[in-house]
Amino acid sequence: MLRSALLAVTSVAVGTILPAQDCIDTVQPSVTILSKEMLDAPDCLYTVRFCLRKTDGDADFIDYTVVHSYGAIVRTVGVANVPPGTVICQDFTFVAECDAHASFLAEARRQDTTLCGTVYAFASLPLRLLFFRGEVLDEGKVFLQWQTVREENVSHFEVLEGFDGKQFSSAARVEAKGKGDVPSTYHHIWSLPDDAVASEVFFRLKMIDRDGKHGYSQLLHLDLGEGPGLTAYPVPASQQLCISSPRTFYSAATAVDLLGRTTPLTSSDDNCYDIRMLSSGFYRLQLGHRSIPFWVR
Repeated sequence: MLRSALLAVTSVAVGTILPAQDCIDTVQPSVTILSKEMLDAPDCLYTVRFCLRKTDGDADFIDYTVVHSYGAIVRTVGVANVPPGTVICQDFTFVAECDAHASFLAEARRQDTTLCGTVYAFASLPLRLLFFRGEVLDEGKVFLQWQTVREENVSHFEVLEGFDGKQFSSAARVEAKGKGDVPSTYHHIWSLPDDAVASEVFFRLKMIDRDGKHGYSQLLHLDLGEGPGLTAYPVPASQQLCISSPRTFYSAATAVDLLGRTTPLTSSDDNCYDIRMLSSGFYRLQLGHRSIPFWVR
């Protein structure tokens, strides 16, 4: 099953239907989505935290029941040694439809198993991302498109770019349409930054709520092909090595010798690198995901 991370720390709407009794009570927020991981459509893997407060020493254990799209989770937790006034939280992980609801029931019981308190809450699991995809155009451009449904309290989207799949920076901001149950489609045309050298690119979609909470889409990886042509001169080189291409690059560079040993190089604004510290021999100039062979005399 293809799994792509969609992380969030999101407080959700909570409804208390059964009145709290003597030994437990509600807290705010009662239910918090800790993580939401996109699986194969239409499913998501959730981790949700359910919290309540112990208000009386009579509560010896709590029976939990969580009902979601595909079933229920039942759990019993001993709380006899927990002092009154303590907030008790339990995390539940389950697979459910990405735009579904889940209910959370806590029943506190005395040592003789008689009921002394009940808390009931529900959680809406909003904003289903139907797809996030991209198409490589010419001249280092990418057409990005995504579609959502159930946009509740969504402020905007940020397109995040990266070239190693680990570190990302913001490339664009797109305002949310907020159409609720009606699917909303968005697009953005991305261009390779002038100071980047890359034959591949990674994207993530950051989805930001009006209250500042956020989540992430799955990782999108695209092959940019060979990218813009690069040449190195002079050949052979002795004092400095320069690169020329249809674009301007100011990326950090590394010289790699035949034994795999690396030497960081410093570039000036004219894309020339000081190589006076290098011994004679053959090297590769590593620029991001690209490399150019050169010879030092």
